[in-house]
Amino acid sequence: MYYINMKDILLQYAMYSSWSNERITNMILSLDESLVKQIIPSSFPSLYDTIYHVWESGLIWWLRLNPELSSVHSLEKRDIRFDKLVGMLQTLDKDWIDWVKDANEDDFLRQLDYKNKKGEPFRQPVFELLMQVFNHQTYHRGQLVTMLRMLGVTNIPGTDYITFSRIVQ
Repeated sequence: MYYINMKDILLQYAMYSSWSNERITNMILSLDESLVKQIIPSSFPSLYDTIYHVWESGLIWWLRLNPELSSVHSLEKRDIRFDKLVGMLQTLDKDWIDWVKDANEDDFLRQLDYKNKKGEPFRQPVFELLMQVFNHQTYHRGQLVTMLRMLGVTNIPGTDYITFSRIVQ
């Protein structure tokens, strides 16, 4: 039996999220741009829009955790080249990993006051924010896989956590 603390678990989750985001987005980068923006019935209308949402929602949570950075980032919907959007997501994933690496157990338990998009106030511990970010990405990666299959793509990389855990051991 061994002991694992919250930091170890959250760091593993952040690294897994980054790894799996990179695997799926790198494969999508190899597709013709018309497929990336093709309309498909889903929560978001295209692969591009789904990945944009993953990046944007992660950025919203990042700015809630780091409000001093809010003047640097605009959340207005922009038309960003897909390769640049993928780079922005990879940078944000690295920021999450670095934040978790630099945090201590008390940082994860700290209560964070924030408002949702409707302006409703909430207070939750930071570890729940992190779980939301990483779990939300997993949900949308599943949608991306379904969308890719609907487009006839067959070379979809595996993104299972257990595969990641075997690789990093």
